[in-house]
Amino acid sequence: MFKERKIIKELKKLRVAPADKVFLARLKENLVEFMRFHPVRGPIKMPVLELSPLSIFGGMNLAKALSVFLIMAVVLGGAGAAWASEAALPGEPLYALKTFGEDTREKLTLNPQKKAELGLRLAEKRISEIEKIMAEKDYKFANVQIARERFRGHVRLASDIAEKEARLGKDGDFAALITNELHTKQVKAKQVFENEQDKIKTKRHKLDRELELVEERAKSALPDASLEASRAGKLRAKIDDLSLLEIEIKNSKQIITENFSAERKKIFDELGEEERKIEEARERKEEIDDIDADPDDDGDDNNDIDGAAGAAAGADLIDIDENIDATIGNVGHVDHGKALYDDIESEFDAIDIDDEEGM
Repeated sequence: MFKERKIIKELKKLRVAPADKVFLARLKENLVEFMRFHPVRGPIKMPVLELSPLSIFGGMNLAKALSVFLIMAVVLGGAGAAWASEAALPGEPLYALKTFGEDTREKLTLNPQKKAELGLRLAEKRISEIEKIMAEKDYKFANVQIARERFRGHVRLASDIAEKEARLGKDGDFAALITNELHTKQVKAKQVFENEQDKIKTKRHKLDRELELVEERAKSALPDASLEASRAGKLRAKIDDLSLLEIEIKNSKQIITENFSAERKKIFDELGEEERKIEEARERKEEIDDIDADPDDDGDDNNDIDGAAGAAAGADLIDIDENIDATIGNVGHVDHGKALYDDIESEFDAIDIDDEEGM
């Protein structure tokens, strides 16, 4: 008893230290992330304040009540850790717990359509993780690869389910919806990697210019010429690292693009004739968009669509793409799908003709 009083007395002397601002910011981020991906699905039937801590143990014998209490302690403790891991990124200690929770939730989701939707939501989380990793200074590309591979797994899960639904004739609309969602995710993921490519190119060009100046100074007979030569060596090493990173980013963009194309094709092959026409139109439009917006284009005029014709067709293709999205979301409108497909065919034919004349 004396020891307990002494401990309490010492504890009372302690002052509450102000919380670290970085810790509070991370705590807030964790909470927002957890709420975002674990929304309340329905109204709370009973206010929390009306619950009695002992009411759940009513009618139980002591052994059973103790067992339930221990299970609740483990579950609630695990939930707290899972909540804390929501904002964890690849390479961080809590990321393994985060992905374990996701995999468990996936296995416990028995409804195929809900499982496919879960896969798409998790794919969105992976895109967000990749963006956050790339925003860090001197990030490790291995962490990007971890998120990228999980991302591909989520996409494969959703497409496999949608392909099966379409093949069995259960729900063609759902398969078309998943195909449309896969397209949206593909565009977003591709843009993330393209933005990073542009950022790396800008850094590399800046270092190239700096290296030229340093090498000029190193060639002179100035007293600090040897120092400039050493600095030039470090700049070359940085440029080499950026070049390797740029290659990795470019390869990742290609991997994701090919992965999406393969997964969408599986669903595409199982869709009905009219849905296939609509998806084919989308694929053809994407090919034209890639030609117009290819960041690695070397500027060869023979490979480009004629300027005036391409600009005019491009404006029309924006409207066409919006119509495609609307139609994919409601594939039951077969007549509209036929008309849309015919319009798109004529647009592409016109572009092909103008392109041949321009060459």
